[in-house]
Amino acid sequence: MLSMRRLALLLGFAVVACSDGVGPNGPDGGIPLQFSVGVPAAVSPAETTALQAAFDQVDSYRITVQDSVTGLVLADTTVDVGAGAEHRFDFDLSPSAVGLRIQISVIAFDGAIELYRSTAFATVQASTGGATPIYLPVRYTGPGVRGTVTNDAGVGLADMSVGLYQAASLVGAPVVTEPDGTYLFLGVAAGAYSVEPTPPQSLFVCPVGRNVDVQTNAALVADFVASSVPCEINLLVLSGGDFDNTQPVADLFANTPGVVTDQFFYVNQTPGLNLLRQYDVVLLFTNGIFDETTALGDELAEYVGVGGNVVIGSFYWQGRSDSGLTSPGWGALEAIDPFLGDIDPLTGSAGATYTANDLNGNNIVAHPLTLGLTSLVSVAGYSAGVLAKPTATVVASWTDGAPLVGYHILGAGQRVVAVSLFPAASVPTEVIGDVQVLWENAVTWAGITGGPTP
Repeated sequence: MLSMRRLALLLGFAVVACSDGVGPNGPDGGIPLQFSVGVPAAVSPAETTALQAAFDQVDSYRITVQDSVTGLVLADTTVDVGAGAEHRFDFDLSPSAVGLRIQISVIAFDGAIELYRSTAFATVQASTGGATPIYLPVRYTGPGVRGTVTNDAGVGLADMSVGLYQAASLVGAPVVTEPDGTYLFLGVAAGAYSVEPTPPQSLFVCPVGRNVDVQTNAALVADFVASSVPCEINLLVLSGGDFDNTQPVADLFANTPGVVTDQFFYVNQTPGLNLLRQYDVVLLFTNGIFDETTALGDELAEYVGVGGNVVIGSFYWQGRSDSGLTSPGWGALEAIDPFLGDIDPLTGSAGATYTANDLNGNNIVAHPLTLGLTSLVSVAGYSAGVLAKPTATVVASWTDGAPLVGYHILGAGQRVVAVSLFPAASVPTEVIGDVQVLWENAVTWAGITGGPTP
């Protein structure tokens, strides 16, 4: 067993800032900066064991030093190491680094697999005959499932029970959060799971659970908030094109319990990832083709990549790159959306063709997305002629065979739902039936899993 002391002495870095840029033997003798990494005293035995095992696997480190105020990178290097050895390296910082408040980051790897990391801050001092070592307490970030349970203020909650479930059955014993609110599941076999904290008395855990799809050597993060108020779904209604229909779509959820709605209509700039990640789910649709869909789609794919959920409605499919309508496409979002635009076999019309349609009541799959959905008629032709991707799960269809509702669940539990109907269609002149139910189901099912992790 690797001792705590051995891990604590794992790294002895010599970072030398020289007045003339020629190394530690320059005229002014250099400015030494030393730092080491070790296991924090408060982490669980399970994490300590994981870190000890990781030490025997690490074969390289990435070390970065940057100005903590401006973000300017002063050093960025990768060091190959031998197992179990003490490791040292040195390099020259500019003389202007003296007095700077710097951020030091160390990440350990086994090949391309991250094992643990740490970050610390220090002020670069002029050399006075020796450097004070900077200690960086590392945290395990390798394969497994980890996360944090915090309160409304973002403070970690200790002693929270967290369970890992597969097919509604508890896998092993629950774990308990550490003093900083973190938890860790190790040795999780590949498969689909749900992570569910047990809410303390008088508190609500939001989201109730997060789905994770564990792959070999995957490191997945599932964070939660224990709140004094019931969970809310933060929804962003997002659109672009010739007409701004975001207000009537937002109005669909004005009386939906637990859904808080904002709007964004593309004019000359995308919302940005920082804004998007404030929402649990984005409802995306368009009313007209516009040239910036690629940038917007790439941004939404980034949002999904950090844990966001997306519901897609018409006329999104007219903007796909394969629509035949000379659209620039939706960039990276096209790889994760559930539906394709169809080509009408009779007319040869490209893209998503829109026809009057009825819900196929004989082909509804029991699912939260179809709960209460019994009747739907697209009177004015706003149902999209689309095709489901082979990887999509379809739970409702139109009478002409086109999919109405389908979805993808991605590796970290993100939900991408497609509804082949225009959400701003007027009731009852353009669409009648369970319109409210349809869109409420889509947003609540996608958003109940929670949004991006911090």
